[in-house]
Amino acid sequence: TRTVVSLNNVTMNLDGQIDFHIISESAPMTRCNINLTSMDAWIIFDNTLPSTVISDYLSQIKINGVTAKNNVNCRVVIYLNGALVMPYDIYTDVFTGYDGEQYTGAALGYNVGTVETMGKNANRIRSFRLKRGYMVTLASRESGSGYSRVYVADHHDIEVPVLPKALYGRISSIVIKKWQYVSKKGWCSTTSSSAIAAECKKMRATWFYTWGADRSSTIDTEYIPIRQHIYWPSMSAIKGQTNSTACLSFNEPEHGEQHTDCDCKGTISTWTACTYTPDFQQTGMRIGSPAPTDASWLTEYIQHCNNMAYRCDFVAFHAYWGTNEAANAQAWYNRLKSIYDKTKRPIWITEWNNG
Repeated sequence: TRTVVSLNNVTMNLDGQIDFHIISESAPMTRCNINLTSMDAWIIFDNTLPSTVISDYLSQIKINGVTAKNNVNCRVVIYLNGALVMPYDIYTDVFTGYDGEQYTGAALGYNVGTVETMGKNANRIRSFRLKRGYMVTLASRESGSGYSRVYVADHHDIEVPVLPKALYGRISSIVIKKWQYVSKKGWCSTTSSSAIAAECKKMRATWFYTWGADRSSTIDTEYIPIRQHIYWPSMSAIKGQTNSTACLSFNEPEHGEQHTDCDCKGTISTWTACTYTPDFQQTGMRIGSPAPTDASWLTEYIQHCNNMAYRCDFVAFHAYWGTNEAANAQAWYNRLKSIYDKTKRPIWITEWNNG
């Protein structure tokens, strides 16, 4: 990794695996010529939005001598509060599976997209490699059903010399997505898309949701669809969000007033919610839990998922805590740590208020 404040009138080649950080928010790069000569050479603008990088600075970057163009020979993606420029080749496989252990035997290469059924290649993969900057979801049955697991190659290539027993020689469908390096800060709103974009920019939020599946990701923000109720939105609508890497489940399932205008008919029990969890696998996304305000509901739901070997990659929670319940930062930490200890999942706080 190499870090500079800003660049002015500089010409350079970047080769090999290097993360070149430019941290200035004001004029990070002026009259420069940077040539990326390796697929593993990345430029990271730590405080410049992806849209600004594309409009103002991408013309100063080349990929193997050719001017960088987003989604042609490079990808410009969200990187925390800034942007990442990485070389991209639509014809290069980012996932390679092998029908032998330790990357031996026949190689099966795949690029970004969904393989609902692998045909003659089903049940062959026993080891694999995944290039950094990508996410893959592997499932034992067609269309993402059966046992499944998500792998994210965020900062390094992932190499799995021997697949776990549940997937060893049992992979029948694959979903590969472009990874976004979103920050923790998100935004929720049902206003217009332009208003949400302006609000996210003010907050420097890099992901957002709308309690539905009616929007889409932008160059500066990743959209997270939700199945608000048991029957709405449709799974096909959520699956259609191909630029989203995660989805959320039911909104406040233990609150009947949240579901009076749908077919849920009141509260949703932990077991009922669990039985719908496999439906989310067809999206190929990371699956978030329903978002309750009751931590015990969440714990019980996760116990059901664990018992059934259903995939739930992270838990969502609505933290409406008054000062008597969480009087300070340490109290907040203690309550959230208790949820983590009982669920062993990363936590997304998707609604919160103090007081």
